[in-house]
Amino acid sequence: MSLKVDVQGVAELRTALEQLTGKPLDRALRKATLTAARALRAPLQAAAPRDTGKLRKSIRARKARRGIGALVGPTVWYRHFVSLGTRRHRISAKDGALKVGSGFAQSVEHPGSKPNPYLSRVADAHEREVLNMFGDAVDDLIQ
Repeated sequence: MSLKVDVQGVAELRTALEQLTGKPLDRALRKATLTAARALRAPLQAAAPRDTGKLRKSIRARKARRGIGALVGPTVWYRHFVSLGTRRHRISAKDGALKVGSGFAQSVEHPGSKPNPYLSRVADAHEREVLNMFGDAVDDLIQ
């Protein structure tokens, strides 16, 4: 689960800015979205749960593979379980037994976990800031 910094209407904006400045701007617009995504990294790390700290440390910002956009969020394999929660489920041993407390068992019932929507909370709280950063970068391109 990652947040995608994606500005609507960027294709039209790019065309208008290229006509205004007379130079291609894809690289500059990608840099602007990546800068905005990087600004979300610290608030996401502060809001992320910290049981072991691995989820918090794994939060990265990177440019999108296609188009003009960027992604920011955790990279650990269990990130979606934290954000979306889990239902009650059985965990069975593949080979041998599971260590449970001071004993062992073939299987255990996991009670599930509640969702922690810290990604959307941070995105909502910092939406205006990210848009302003992108707008400032576009202003710099024009001048």
